[in-house]
Amino acid sequence: MRRIRSLLTAGLSTTVIAKVLPCVTEDGGFLAPTCAETRADLAAESGRIAAAIEELERSRRLLDAIVSGQPVRAGNGR
Repeated sequence: MRRIRSLLTAGLSTTVIAKVLPCVTEDGGFLAPTCAETRADLAAESGRIAAAIEELERSRRLLDAIVSGQPVRAGNGR
């Protein structure tokens, strides 16, 4: 159950967790992938999360510009 909670907290969907869980072990309180495919899946999820963070940062910059009254072009940010 702790493995599932940790993976949910890490931002993985339940679909991804169901796929990777059989190849994730808990080693000394740390989760570790035990299959090469699972490492690749987790790396892909990390990339997906990084892309989402970048998009959120762009959104925050745009909103900050709007709040501060800076010129903003509609549709493409600044």
